[in-house]
Amino acid sequence: GPKVLGELPKPNHIAVSEIVEATKGKDAVVIDTRNRTEFMSGHLYGSILAMMNKTFNTIAGSYVTDEQDIYLIIDESKVDEAVVDLIRIGLDNIKGFATPADLIDSGVELESTETVNFDQVDELLQKGGYTLLDVRKKTEFDEGHGEGALNIAHTRLLDRMEEVPANQPVIVHCKSGARASAASSLLERKGHTVFYVDDLVEPWLERTNRMVQA
Repeated sequence: GPKVLGELPKPNHIAVSEIVEATKGKDAVVIDTRNRTEFMSGHLYGSILAMMNKTFNTIAGSYVTDEQDIYLIIDESKVDEAVVDLIRIGLDNIKGFATPADLIDSGVELESTETVNFDQVDELLQKGGYTLLDVRKKTEFDEGHGEGALNIAHTRLLDRMEEVPANQPVIVHCKSGARASAASSLLERKGHTVFYVDDLVEPWLERTNRMVQA
């Protein structure tokens, strides 16, 4: 209940430039809680996308480790909720936060992620030289998937990162784009060039005759 919060350290509201300095070359991570479209259009280098919804704990718990210093990009009204969630999953090194407005107004250079749909994916795959990464669960993957796709469930990606080829861009998809958006942020943080698929997979699988017939 709310009683817990009284004992929680409230992270300081700090400048975006301070966050950039604090995360440079150190074992620190920025968790960006905005929606995926805002994140893809501009985010701090190396940040992890964990939207403030029911998946927040899953993504933070899968992609952030307990020894990392954590900085948040978050609406001020959501800070307490995020801190409680993070502490509950054992992530308590929360050092500071800045708001989405701070980020946009900061003048700090932001990274963007190429966002594509499945028609564009077909074009890329025809060219060749791309890894198609399906971050759905194995049970979903087994019901139908793109030809030659690598399957790593999004929650396992940090542990299995070495399976993703380092020498070519990665096209990342899931069922609707939500899990793939978080996975894309982790892949970029680890140095991969990413094409994020913000599109529904099932129509594409049907169109390409990849659905397994029951």
